[in-house]
Amino acid sequence: MAMSQQRRVRGITGHLCPAKAADDMADEYGDMDNSGETHIIPEFVLENGKVLKNCEIRYKTYGELNAAKNNVVVVSHALTGNADLASWWGDLLGPGKAFDTSKYLVVCANVIGSPYGSTSALSVNPETSKLWGGDFPSVTIRDSVRAHSLMVRDGIKAKEVACAIGGSMGGMQALEWLFGDVSVVPVRHAVCIAAGGRHHAWQIGISECQRQAIYADPNWNGGYYSKATHPDKVFLICCLPILHPALTFFHDTGSRCRTDDGYGLLQDTLLL
Repeated sequence: MAMSQQRRVRGITGHLCPAKAADDMADEYGDMDNSGETHIIPEFVLENGKVLKNCEIRYKTYGELNAAKNNVVVVSHALTGNADLASWWGDLLGPGKAFDTSKYLVVCANVIGSPYGSTSALSVNPETSKLWGGDFPSVTIRDSVRAHSLMVRDGIKAKEVACAIGGSMGGMQALEWLFGDVSVVPVRHAVCIAAGGRHHAWQIGISECQRQAIYADPNWNGGYYSKATHPDKVFLICCLPILHPALTFFHDTGSRCRTDDGYGLLQDTLLL
């Protein structure tokens, strides 16, 4: 078939690839909500030492916990996901399927900082009785996994996780579940999909440019924006094509190092 008939486009790598139809580009998550059960951790200490009081973890379960309390399968969502596993990986969920609810108790929990149920900038700070907004502390993948493991142990009452699985940011969580100093329950297996053990300079640089685009939106207001005036008109950042040489340099010279203000060396330099 001729290239024009295939409607081929050039991707960011420079390779030619088939164009996506509108249906193929549809959001796999569909309509998002914050439904589910809530586990509350009275005082949760973050990696940075800050404490979230009455930290809420929104989660959903599918299937039943066995007598040995060791048949839990944890499925972690990606960056823009929620706890409603059935709405985005529903084809894999059910009796006899990959996430076999006739054998396992399948659990999906929302990460800290997400707007879909777990404690986030949209939650009320119990110390001020106001929304956290821009005062919400920085959280890590490790923070969320540790909180989720506390939910599995204290909320679901499980003693062991048979498998942790996830894709993209969910894959990062799956990796963290394997570390004994993170999860408070033992984990037998993990499946990490489309994720690595760390971000390289290119990924850090792209993410920082995306954050700066949001910060540049007048509606950002330092993070104290309302639902009616949220920052959805971000400015286009055009500096990515010229960053590659600098990012290659930082890859070799400590892109993950921290400066005194808490920023990474790479992020700090991008702001100069």
